[in-house]
Amino acid sequence: MKRAGFDADRAEFVYETYFSEYFDDPDLKKTEKSNLRFGLISAAIAHLKTSKYLGLEDNAAYDIRKAWELTKDEYDFIALTLADDAVIYHLKDITVKPYEKPGKTGKKDNFLRDKKKLGRFILMTAAVFVISAVMLTVSLYLQRSEPNYDRVLVTVDSITLNKSDIVLVSNQSVVIKGTDYEVLINDHGNIEPLFGIETDDIQYLYMARNSNMSVRVFKYRGFYYFSEYSMLESRLCNRLIAPSVLGMVLSAFLLLIAVPVYIFNRKKTTVYTRLNEIDEARAPKAFNRR
Repeated sequence: MKRAGFDADRAEFVYETYFSEYFDDPDLKKTEKSNLRFGLISAAIAHLKTSKYLGLEDNAAYDIRKAWELTKDEYDFIALTLADDAVIYHLKDITVKPYEKPGKTGKKDNFLRDKKKLGRFILMTAAVFVISAVMLTVSLYLQRSEPNYDRVLVTVDSITLNKSDIVLVSNQSVVIKGTDYEVLINDHGNIEPLFGIETDDIQYLYMARNSNMSVRVFKYRGFYYFSEYSMLESRLCNRLIAPSVLGMVLSAFLLLIAVPVYIFNRKKTTVYTRLNEIDEARAPKAFNRR
């Protein structure tokens, strides 16, 4: 410190205080496992702290590299430790940047974050597959069960054409194909709509209405259907089969793509993790004491 250009006796107490603080620091002692000289690092940091405490401005008072004959790695370690106050401590010619843990930013972190997103996507897709499979299984089971319905005789009350395809034939409008018919039936005085009507059935229903003829329909859960097929198709279990199959096919297709990619990336992640460990082992363990 005398070679650094200030009165060591005056600074003795201050210096010893700083030196003891850093010499007893457990984090700094980890440098003993490396090629860094722990005692010299503690002394050099105490040197800088004391010079700052005394308010010295002479560059020579901060020339720890010369005063303590530090190696490049030792000087860089101190520079990293005091990086936020590099100007105050006159730290120059720093050849390394402040250490950042690999993976926090940059390509590695983006990769690991994408891997987590892919994992969540696989879990959600697998859940869709399982739910679709359960829905399909239950639907097929219920489909085999005989529905509780009745065959009843009703009369046609009215037929209303809501939408149709109309063309002009000899300047007269002619209905070619009805696209939306509303048929009301009379079941012992109760007027109810009739469902499951095809275009080809309309002529028969017109004839039944005009002749006041009874029509046999299917009553299921309070609704009336013209055919047994339309009645069966109205059941929830039947309507869920197609969406369930579609959900299983799509989710299975996505899983066939995503799972191999995830497995490949998992191996790649192991490599990244190992690189992180190597980087951490090589990087100096700087701490931010002031």
